[in-house]
Amino acid sequence: MKTKINHRTITSFIALWVLLPNLLLLSGCGGDNSAITFTRSPTSKSLIFAYPYPGQREVTPSAQVVLRFSAPLDENVAADLENRLQLVTAEDDNAITFDHDAVDDNRGLVLRPVDKLTPNTEYRLQLIGEGIGGIDTSPFRDFRFRTAGAQQGFAETIGDGNFELLSIAPLDQTALLASIDDARQPNDMSTLRMVFNRLLDPATANYGEQVKLVDAQGSLVRVSLLLQGRYLVLDPMNDLKAVKHTLILSGLRSRDGETLPDIERTFTPVATIPRETAILKVGALGEHQPGLASRLTGKSINEVPLESFVLGTESFTKLEGDLAADLGFVPHFADAAPLRVPAGSVLRGSPVAVNILGEVNAGIETGEVLITLLSDANGYLIANPFSNAKDAPRYALLNMDAAMTAAGSIANAALSQNLLNIQVVGLAIVEDGVLVMDAVSVVEPEILGLERASGLLSFRLEAYADQRNAPVPPTDTRPLELQSWSPGDNFQPNARPGDPVILNFNKPLDPASVFLDGAITVNVNGIPL
Repeated sequence: MKTKINHRTITSFIALWVLLPNLLLLSGCGGDNSAITFTRSPTSKSLIFAYPYPGQREVTPSAQVVLRFSAPLDENVAADLENRLQLVTAEDDNAITFDHDAVDDNRGLVLRPVDKLTPNTEYRLQLIGEGIGGIDTSPFRDFRFRTAGAQQGFAETIGDGNFELLSIAPLDQTALLASIDDARQPNDMSTLRMVFNRLLDPATANYGEQVKLVDAQGSLVRVSLLLQGRYLVLDPMNDLKAVKHTLILSGLRSRDGETLPDIERTFTPVATIPRETAILKVGALGEHQPGLASRLTGKSINEVPLESFVLGTESFTKLEGDLAADLGFVPHFADAAPLRVPAGSVLRGSPVAVNILGEVNAGIETGEVLITLLSDANGYLIANPFSNAKDAPRYALLNMDAAMTAAGSIANAALSQNLLNIQVVGLAIVEDGVLVMDAVSVVEPEILGLERASGLLSFRLEAYADQRNAPVPPTDTRPLELQSWSPGDNFQPNARPGDPVILNFNKPLDPASVFLDGAITVNVNGIPL
């Protein structure tokens, strides 16, 4: 939805930091209805960051485990970690083999499973042996997370049981947010993100028919609908009014032909106005920090690695740009301040080196890579769930849906795609009066139509100190163009009956426009099909 940008100071961000230390302890329930309790450590040595965090759902199977502590680990602990920390499957305690790196002077750990985690599986991170020294152990008493179901393949890796809706964010929050009143119900900036245990049949997910969001008068709310595999997103075109809304799902089917039982969920959004809007730079301010490494991962900031068999392990795109972040009125949201980055926001990425097996130049020039938010990215700023120390950094949570496109026509046909349900988890602090956020996420883009790469993204964002003179975040103003199509003019003799016709555009499409009458027509021997 569109947002008017006000170039104000970040007074509300600083006020948030004053308010958050007085928060209550956090506790909540995981998706399997078994309790996961967050006890904030009173000690000076504690866990202060975890990705995945306890109770997190839909974790990308290629994810690495990233931990950060308030104090450095002892050298003997870091050197003997495999005998002190264990990652196991929750069901049968099968240990997962991982490599590990200590980062930022032993204040952080990155655990890299040797093999990808199994989709649709719950894992537990636990202490063994002598543990991790003087670091508070309470977060590891019940540290569980669940990987996302697969988007293709065997049924058991996609989802269990009968066809059902697993969750709707923000109506069904994870354990980290479930007990926080300010995060328990949608607000007027919310995007509805649904997760199912089956791949959806796109032909049965039509807005206004099988999928509806209606207001108190029964009128259909204008939204953008996004669909990919098990994920269905409704992004309202305008801020929701603080009146009763009802989400209605009726007639949705899976690709296997199963019909979802009818669902109605009613909610009343909470108003977040008056809001503050801060302009954030993706990267580090100042020319003196060109090679800055992430405090969380030890990797270069804002690089999206594209590690795959096809490309090898050295390909990446480095992101840069400015984003506008809307923050709900902090005095009304002392426990969890709503955060939004509006749809249409754009980040620019450097060209990707396309080298087969990381060695042989494929002769494909990607040109500039653009990352465009397809929907509003929503989340919260909350107190640190692991530590009640006054200087403990705050937690930042953000869910987003993005499109990746490339300037080169051949590369765009191979790389352009939508990536839904990207979960970003980070830490936020104020340094010299400036908001700084370090965050982690994992994406799995498809490469050349052959395989999925794994990319651990080490995000860093900094707010401009002078918000009144901060740059206005750019939007993609290029006219929409058909960049390439398949089978194309030169390969039509090779096309077979039943082969799809694939159209590649230079920028993301408005999904609703594709289904308008006359938007796309197909003629057979001059006769409309």
